[in-house]
Amino acid sequence: MNWKQIYKEYGDKHSIDGPHGWIQWKGTDVCIDVHCACGHLGHFDGEFAYLIRCPACQQVYYVSQYVHLEKVEVDESEIDMVRKASLWKIER
Repeated sequence: MNWKQIYKEYGDKHSIDGPHGWIQWKGTDVCIDVHCACGHLGHFDGEFAYLIRCPACQQVYYVSQYVHLEKVEVDESEIDMVRKASLWKIER
């Protein structure tokens, strides 16, 4: 499959249930730890991580733009740090 076919097949169809985010890939640097189904744990630092290949088994993966969000309890003494790091407003 070429890139356009891969995106059409996998791009918007594989959203996740529950709280999640969406990465707007712009070809910028990414640092990612990758766990393959074969058990290999790898790491990627670079640009254009739309597709990645496991060096152990050679399986190619499409890197989804969806990320799972975990609900956490935050110590109120650290709330200013959380706001500065990643505060967003959801508008509908």
